[in-house]
Amino acid sequence: MRVEPRDKTPAHRPWAKTAEDLDLALAREEERELTKALTFSYGGTKYCVKTQGPGTAMRGAKIVVHRFTDGRLRFSYKDRVLTCTAYGSYAVPDPAEDEKTLDARVDAIVAARRKPASQATALAA
Repeated sequence: MRVEPRDKTPAHRPWAKTAEDLDLALAREEERELTKALTFSYGGTKYCVKTQGPGTAMRGAKIVVHRFTDGRLRFSYKDRVLTCTAYGSYAVPDPAEDEKTLDARVDAIVAARRKPASQATALAA
């Protein structure tokens, strides 16, 4: 059953900011802490922050990683966009694998190893 609204005036407000502001509003944000060498890891990749000068003030600083809906990344510190260089990678575990799925896989491997041994004793008898 359909119910008509009491007030038919649209309640949505138009977006008054720029398209870049909208992208930033929809971006996923995660915080990372810089090492003494001004490096951090995100999504299986290691990054190094490029600075003008020694950059010692940023050691241990918390930066924000913005992941946009189209997959782009942006790194910022105190509302300042940082220039970063990817320099390495590491293996990222599959988030779908937890204790339950790992236990089931180990149980299956153990059962498969036991099966041939039990078949061999059945054949010998």
